[in-house]
Amino acid sequence: MRHEPIDLLVLKRVLEAAPVDDLVAFIQSTPKGAVTRRIWFFYEILTGKTLDIEDAPAATAVRSLTATGYVEWILGDLRPKSALHMVTEIDANSGALFARNPSNSEFGHRVAFFDVDDNARTLTGDRTEFLGRNGTLRRPDAMTRVRLSGRLGAALGPCGAIQVPFELAEGEERTIIFRLGAGQNLIQARTKAQATRFGPHYARKDPSVLAPHNRRCAGEHT
Repeated sequence: MRHEPIDLLVLKRVLEAAPVDDLVAFIQSTPKGAVTRRIWFFYEILTGKTLDIEDAPAATAVRSLTATGYVEWILGDLRPKSALHMVTEIDANSGALFARNPSNSEFGHRVAFFDVDDNARTLTGDRTEFLGRNGTLRRPDAMTRVRLSGRLGAALGPCGAIQVPFELAEGEERTIIFRLGAGQNLIQARTKAQATRFGPHYARKDPSVLAPHNRRCAGEHT
């Protein structure tokens, strides 16, 4: 209902077939919610029936927004040279988007990662998909679409693009954190991605997870 065109006749048939008690219970569970208000509105407009629900408290408009994070992978000295050999994938353990360049003789074992703490994310490792054939970084084609395809692998114009859709009512705030990092190898990249996946609260709860990394950083700057 939020992004797709609505066939009102189909919607009417669905609402007529839905148990009224279930609709009432669903709407009353979040009477100020954007989705529940739409269902309530469409039910009464399309069926001509009135649901036995008290008028909901006044609610302000809800905006549908998308947060987008984008990086271009090089992982070498020159992008045109490394792009042909770049591989992107989702790490099964951490859930992060991983990128590596196995053709690099000196740093082929290193792994970079890009991630966000939101399961509603969609992503792609294909630069052409994100920008579009005639798109630019100022006006990427992905900003006109509902979701990214999830296309990853080799032989792409490599990038890391993640989008998170969300709704925001007037006066509400939402923090979405994208994280970019790298490890000396797969295990270290995975450890860093997992340790930061739940944000600073997780690190404070179990500081031992980041302790080895913090000690290394401190040693590098002494």
